[in-house]
Amino acid sequence: MSTPSSSSATEAEPQELERTLGLLPALAIGTGTMVGAGIFVFPGLAAGKAGPAAMLSFAIGAVIALLVALPTSELATAMPESGGGYFFG
Repeated sequence: MSTPSSSSATEAEPQELERTLGLLPALAIGTGTMVGAGIFVFPGLAAGKAGPAAMLSFAIGAVIALLVALPTSELATAMPESGGGYFFG
C-alpha cells in the first residue's frame, strides 16, 4: 500500500493563472485588436470611395506584404529562436 502523495492534495486546490501582463501591454493588445479589426470595415469604405482602384491598391499591398514575408520566413528558418524580429535584428 502506498501513502497518498502530496500532488493529489494540490490537485484539489484551485490554480490561478500567473498575471504577467502589465497595464501597457494589455492596452497595446486591446488597441491592436481594435485597429486590426478595421481590415473588415476598410475594404467596403475603400471600394465606395475609390471604386475599382481599391482592388489595385489591395493587390499592391499584397505584393508588398509578400516581399516582407518571404525574407522573414527565410530568417525564421535559418534562426529558429524565439523573439522574431527582435532576434533577427
